[in-house]
Amino acid sequence: MDRSFQVDIDQGKVLYQGEWCSARDLAEKIRQMLEKQDFRIASAGLALEYLQKTLQSLRVFQVKLTGEEALLLEQHAARAAISPEAFLRQAAQAYLAALSPPEQPAIPTSAASVTAAPAISAITTEPATPQDASRAVELKTKKSEPAAKVLVDPSLLGADQQIEGEWFKK
Repeated sequence: MDRSFQVDIDQGKVLYQGEWCSARDLAEKIRQMLEKQDFRIASAGLALEYLQKTLQSLRVFQVKLTGEEALLLEQHAARAAISPEAFLRQAAQAYLAALSPPEQPAIPTSAASVTAAPAISAITTEPATPQDASRAVELKTKKSEPAAKVLVDPSLLGADQQIEGEWFKK
């Protein structure tokens, strides 16, 4: 899909033109547009397709918590004005986004015709560990060039003004 929409998984609705719509709502909108001979239904169709694919791809996980943990979860969810399920989902999404992607299994060299350069995810100035040495990129030193001279028309300077000094060294 080339376009993404916000989806409320708990309600089964998609945000379309500033309004939360269910699949039935979107189908009704499309039907009304066709009745009015307004054939600009592509965006509504995309929203409906995105909602349906998102809802079909959902997987359910079961979480067991102690009574104290469950109470704490419910309190935090109530403070955020969302359901405990949505709170857990958002916490898991934030945690997964912070993790680096899992390592892919190595492709045998005979099967790989083109090797892509690894994506750079962070810049570090620490020495590379033996495991990271093959992926490390040496940083180049900064060029040491003399600072540029500023020429100012003397008529612009007052008696108490001075161009040279700390201002240009900042």
